[in-house]
Amino acid sequence: MVLVAFMCLCLTDNIAQTTSNDRIQYCIYVIKKNIKNKVFEKARIDAEYGKIETNVCYLGLIGKGFDTFKILNVSVISGMSHRATNEIYVFNKGNKYLGRYKGFFEKELPLRISENKLVFKNIVTSGCKLTQSVFVGFENGPPKQILFGCNTFDDRVYSFFSVETDK
Repeated sequence: MVLVAFMCLCLTDNIAQTTSNDRIQYCIYVIKKNIKNKVFEKARIDAEYGKIETNVCYLGLIGKGFDTFKILNVSVISGMSHRATNEIYVFNKGNKYLGRYKGFFEKELPLRISENKLVFKNIVTSGCKLTQSVFVGFENGPPKQILFGCNTFDDRVYSFFSVETDK
C-alpha cells in the first residue's frame, strides 16, 4: 500500500484545473500537521472518473533562512485503471505554493531530505540503473530541472513548473 501511496495521476487538463486548488489546500493541511514521511490519503468520487485518491507525503524543509522550501510528494490515483502520475510540490516557508515537478515514476520520487538535499535512490533509465543515490539541492531556489540518467540518450529531465508557468 505504501508503494501505491506515492503514485499520482496526471489528469486531463479539465480535471486538473478543477482539482488543482483542492490539491494545494490539502497539501497545506498536511504541512500544518508537520508530520514528516507519513502519507495522508483523501478520496472523492467523480461522476466521470470514479474514485480519485490523493496521497500527500510531507518530506520536510530544505534550504536555509529566507530560501527555505517545504517539499511534498503528491500522488493522485484515478478510475478503474488506477492510472497514476507522481509530482513533487514546492511551497515557501509561509506555505505559499510555488510550483511543482511532474511526470515522475513511482520509484523516482525523493525518499527523504538529508543534509539539506532531496535524496533519490535506485533510478532506472532505459540504458542504465543508477545504484547510487542522487542528491538535489535548493541552494539557489528550486532547480529549473531535475536530471536523471547515465548519458544524453537516456536522461530523464523533470522541469519545474512555477505558479506563473503552471496554468
